[in-house]
Amino acid sequence: AAFVASISEFNREYLVKFLGEDIRRKIHIVRCGIDPDYYKIQEKILTDNKVFEILSIGSLQPYKGQFFLIKACALLRDANLNFRCRIVGGGHLQRMLSDLIQENQLEGVVELLGPRTQDEVSKILETADCYVQPSVVTPAGKMEGIPVAIMEAMASGIPVIATSISGIPELVQDGKTGWLVPPESSEALANAIRFVHENMEEARKRSLAGRVLVKKDFSLDDNVSKLVS
Repeated sequence: AAFVASISEFNREYLVKFLGEDIRRKIHIVRCGIDPDYYKIQEKILTDNKVFEILSIGSLQPYKGQFFLIKACALLRDANLNFRCRIVGGGHLQRMLSDLIQENQLEGVVELLGPRTQDEVSKILETADCYVQPSVVTPAGKMEGIPVAIMEAMASGIPVIATSISGIPELVQDGKTGWLVPPESSEALANAIRFVHENMEEARKRSLAGRVLVKKDFSLDDNVSKLVS
């Protein structure tokens, strides 16, 4: 290959690990991207009686980790948090996740919305108070790259909680542009969600920094131009 385009530093190091240091010089980081201006920032005002809106977007597959988010919601329910969690996406785990919601008596609290269009997603993002990406690495090694859904949430000015795997920390920088938690930990997810709920000023600070980072490094126009060059 004359050059290799990689979407993350993580992927570049992964390739170097298996193919040798000589390949590093020809691997260029070209991010996936979005049009940040397509997404609107909504001022989030949390009152005592307002339902805290949690959102997660992703195909219903094992590596997306929705199982752990639903279990986290059971913990939040037991802690008397006034919330609703909506999961957007379709896939072969639909039945299993639906059964898990019923087993934990979360009907009406956790909702599986199925697949939605980009326009529908942008409208749903406007109503969210917190975005959660509970991704995991499967036993076979399947994992995220850097989910576009996180970019969309950040562009919408939503506080983001994600797991510290793959290239995600290059976008969700813990303490700066969001919160990172260990994968496969429902308790860690629940604790981070509660922190966002109880510290909306800090959440707003990190979400605004997230939008700045998306516009700087994950703009579709800029990265297409880089790839063309």
